[in-house]
Amino acid sequence: MRLLSENLNLNDKYTLIEDNSLSFKDKVFSLYSEDTLRDLFCEDIPDFKHDELEYFKNLLEEIMSKKLKVLIVSDYDCDGVLALVIFSRLLDNLKIDYKYYIPSRIKEGYGLNDTIVDRAIKYHFDVLITIDNGVSAIDQLKKLKENGIRTVVIDHHEYTNRPDTDVFLHPFIFDDYYHYMCSGALTLMISRAYMMDDYSVVLAMITVLSDVMKVYGVNRQILKSGIKILNEQRYLPIVNILDKETYSYGDMSFGVIPKINAISRMDHMTNVNILVKYFMDLDHDNRDTALQIEKINNLRKDLSTAMCEKGLKMIKENNTINVIYDNEFHEGLCGIAANKIVSSTSKPAIVMALTNGIYKGSGRSIDGINLYESLKKYDGYLAFGGHEKAVGLSINKDKLDNFIDYINNLNVDYKPSKKKLIRIGMDDLTYDNIMFLESLKPFGEGFAEPLFYIEKPVIKSCFMIKNLYPKYTLANGIEAISFDSRLKVQSCEGFIGNIELNNYRNRIKINISLKEIVL
Repeated sequence: MRLLSENLNLNDKYTLIEDNSLSFKDKVFSLYSEDTLRDLFCEDIPDFKHDELEYFKNLLEEIMSKKLKVLIVSDYDCDGVLALVIFSRLLDNLKIDYKYYIPSRIKEGYGLNDTIVDRAIKYHFDVLITIDNGVSAIDQLKKLKENGIRTVVIDHHEYTNRPDTDVFLHPFIFDDYYHYMCSGALTLMISRAYMMDDYSVVLAMITVLSDVMKVYGVNRQILKSGIKILNEQRYLPIVNILDKETYSYGDMSFGVIPKINAISRMDHMTNVNILVKYFMDLDHDNRDTALQIEKINNLRKDLSTAMCEKGLKMIKENNTINVIYDNEFHEGLCGIAANKIVSSTSKPAIVMALTNGIYKGSGRSIDGINLYESLKKYDGYLAFGGHEKAVGLSINKDKLDNFIDYINNLNVDYKPSKKKLIRIGMDDLTYDNIMFLESLKPFGEGFAEPLFYIEKPVIKSCFMIKNLYPKYTLANGIEAISFDSRLKVQSCEGFIGNIELNNYRNRIKINISLKEIVL
């Protein structure tokens, strides 16, 4: 959020949509492609059919008839854990006996490792199923095959070549409508081939939000159905983590998902398996576990805040990419600290912690800089992966100076994209128009919430919340709120922000979430 100067032309930063011949609705629709709008108002989750799913159903029949021993290996983040719960509910329904294992984020790291493979061989498992990992475990899958263990990969991460596995269930092999599923959405669609389970829809909805998946195709239906079901059913595992009268997508993103992820990030204090047991149990009021999750998340917040504050003091002004490291940093919180530092500096950041002579960390980027492409050519990594906005990496301690030199000598390609901005007047802020915006929800990745330039807002008063955040009251009772203390003015040319309805104590108001002010 910034205070725009008088000399900055809006067209330098935004593509303005200001055709007065267009209605409010048409201006909003012009933001999106025809493909994006195609299934916008579809309510139902569709049936899911594919040859690969049929292969898997045949394998499940064989497992049931021959009573084969099954091991599931899942990831430790929110998507992996809840996808495991969804899949476990399916196997329980089919009365298939199974064991599951989630590696430690800190001690073992991501994915199917050699130790897990050796255990599967030692204890004579017949089938090993990976969830939210597996596409890159080429050597491990080969060893399992050589030892007569059938394998199934259920994953959504990018891959170059299809892994050698008996069944491969991945969004990329399906139609475009299913192309952007995370593992939770994928396991839900598999489950629905056998059973309709409302609780699994809610869990899948949370995973789509946790992995910031595109709000497109089947994901949109999962999100819309999931939040509706949650508000009707109020499942205890969710209520005990966050008790509210009504739930929103924001409540999941900021009130539930961080608490789930905190368990694996702080796995020196606890075990991520408590989450599986907690979310599997719908019959008991497990408030003790919920309180434990809350306590660990509060500690996580304190530690990540301290890391961020310490990291900000280490920043050198001239760096294009900030590299921050400290022997006392917590490895599991590097990504969170990097996010906060990026928000504070508007520059990409890499935050690393030292563990057993190895610096491990996470990088986060800004719009316009592809961090993965910028960093991938360095040849000293022990491990490296990620995408445009986020990377994970490991380097030996003695490579640190070399890595920093590499970063400092990078010619970073900065290609910021202009955001689309809809110009409207105060008279466009009607209940009907805002209800139309509400009908388009959920917004998210690939379906951005409309951003508006409200010309010449009539400011009646400004109140500072907690002496920090300006809250404006405009004409007709409209409120505009910013969480940037710099955005306090007496008058201006325009507000830039998102618009929504706020229902507080049964009083409905139009709210503007302020991003910038044009002087």
